[in-house]
Amino acid sequence: MPRKNGAPHRRANGVISAALPVLCREADLLTLAAASPTRAYPSHRGYLGALALTLTSLRRTGAEIHLYPLDPADFLQFCRELDLPPDAPDARTAYATEPRLLPPLLYRGEPLPEVLHALQHLRDDEQTLLAADSLLIAEAANEAELSWMRTRATDFAAATLPSLLKAAGPGRHTLSIHLGPLSAHTVATLSPEPPFSLLQPSPEAFCDLLGTAYVLADPALVTLRTHHPDHPVLRGWQTTAQGLVPLTPAQLRTAYNAHAPTPADPSLTFKPAHPLPPA
Repeated sequence: MPRKNGAPHRRANGVISAALPVLCREADLLTLAAASPTRAYPSHRGYLGALALTLTSLRRTGAEIHLYPLDPADFLQFCRELDLPPDAPDARTAYATEPRLLPPLLYRGEPLPEVLHALQHLRDDEQTLLAADSLLIAEAANEAELSWMRTRATDFAAATLPSLLKAAGPGRHTLSIHLGPLSAHTVATLSPEPPFSLLQPSPEAFCDLLGTAYVLADPALVTLRTHHPDHPVLRGWQTTAQGLVPLTPAQLRTAYNAHAPTPADPSLTFKPAHPLPPA
């Protein structure tokens, strides 16, 4: 019998685990409420209050809490495919246990606004992964070519990310990529001693866009921002069929201004990028 949403269960390794899909935005709650006329939904503030109580209660059990962003359109499509009423308590439980493109957010007691921000980022990254794969699907002549393109993209990103991190050196850095209207980033905290690196959010979306741009030979902008307290530094590359080509400060400033939603911070210093190993 399915468990109620959020009810903890014991995994095979003995760890108590709970999965919770979360409505990050008020608009998401309104969309779901419109599709579930038989269920009374609270205001978004009331929903978040109930969510906070649930998280506190689960934390007291010692459960490992996994949080997922609940995308209303995806959830309603999931319910239609399985012939589940969207307002049934077990529908969200079934949705939470579905395989995901990205790993869930492990909740460790962070403030709720911080959790919602991270979940929204996770949701955006999932959409970016789907969009990047759609670009490959549109270019592939058949399934065999699509499989080759996906493998080539993955291999390139797996080889290039360590090169970018090595070029960054110790410190805190933001790696970003812009491919047409798509973008992704990951923040790397690098240390000269183990553990050498910490990447948050997860770099999957960044790597997917990087590999896609390379395979399609689309000119994506890749930037590395080093967070010095008083003088942040920006370096950049452009994707080509040969790999990442370093940009001069003038080239980078032009490309950066074309993608940035706001003008560059006056304290930001544009520097030449380091050459990377060829693809």
